Amino acid sequence: MEFNPVNSNILGSVSNDKTLRIWDIRIPKANIKIEKMKGCNINMAWSKDSKYIAVGNKEDVLTIYDYN
Repeated sequence: MEFNPVNSNILGSVSNDKTLRIWDIRIPKANIKIEKMKGCNINMAWSKDSKYIAVGNKEDVLTIYDYN
C-alpha cells in the first residue's frame, strides 16, 4: 500500500485477490477504481509524477498501470 506522491488523499493497494485498488481516503469504505491483474500481487509503487503504478506479483511479473 502506498500513497500517491502528488495527492496525499489517494492511496493505492494490491492484494492476493489479483486486484489493484485506488482509494480516496476522504471517502470512507469506497474505492474509486479497481483493476484486475493477472497474478497474486505482492507490491506496488507510484511513479514520481503519479501517472503510473508498477505492480509486482508472486510470479516475478511487473505490470505498469497507466493511472491517468
